[in-house]
Amino acid sequence: MHCHFDPAKLQCPAGADSATCLTAAQVGAVKKLYGGITDSRGKSLYPGFYPGGEMGWASNTVINKTTKSGVSSYDFWGNALFHKPDWPFPAFDFDTNIDRADAELGAIMNATDPNLEEFRTLGHKLIYYHGAARSR
Repeated sequence: MHCHFDPAKLQCPAGADSATCLTAAQVGAVKKLYGGITDSRGKSLYPGFYPGGEMGWASNTVINKTTKSGVSSYDFWGNALFHKPDWPFPAFDFDTNIDRADAELGAIMNATDPNLEEFRTLGHKLIYYHGAARSR
């Protein structure tokens, strides 16, 4: 959280493109990944990736306007929210679809109730881990 890396420091000289630097478009993409998801008003909907965890980005889902990666997430949205396995992912609208997802799936997907008393009473055990990405 204390890292304030600017990917523009890795940008290629104007017009250049090589394996040792990033194009302007690539710098823009990395900044978006660090910045997280926002709606059209700039409201943060989901945090971005931490600097230092770039090696793990391939295992995370990235949806853009032309291609898909992260098939499991693509399948989730297509089946659970849109009820169409071949839903047109470029049409995903963060201004309307996030509200729809909260309305239709929030009760079973959002972990917003901190009361785990029933869970404890039933004798269940919980291992909880969440951490920031970091490289070694």
